[in-house]
Amino acid sequence: MPGLAALEVYEEQKVFENVKTLSPFFEELLHSKIVGLPFVVDVRNCGFMAAVELEPIEGWPTKRSLDVFDRCFQKGVMVCHLSIIFRIFLIFHIALSQNSSMIQTIIIRIYIIARSFLLIFSSNLNYY
Repeated sequence: MPGLAALEVYEEQKVFENVKTLSPFFEELLHSKIVGLPFVVDVRNCGFMAAVELEPIEGWPTKRSLDVFDRCFQKGVMVCHLSIIFRIFLIFHIALSQNSSMIQTIIIRIYIIARSFLLIFSSNLNYY
């Protein structure tokens, strides 16, 4: 059975132990870098999954999250854009087999992308 074989591989490679060990590192890095950035309303996570709620733009609520989505994609970070009744989210997860170095790379890339919006917004208030 394919499902059981996958679980056996997870056990052999200690995938669940890896997630349990590195989840606090992921959470601490995520919250220390992303929480408090302008336009970030909330950050939530569970294990290696995270959701970043972004402040919508009046009249064009999905613009900001789509821009972040595009820039993340260009930098090799896959995120999903999700809009639920005036709430805009970027959803992402990291592979269960990641190590702390890769987790740091992913979070730092998202942080740099989010920070780049500060430069755009502060230098060009008519961006939107």
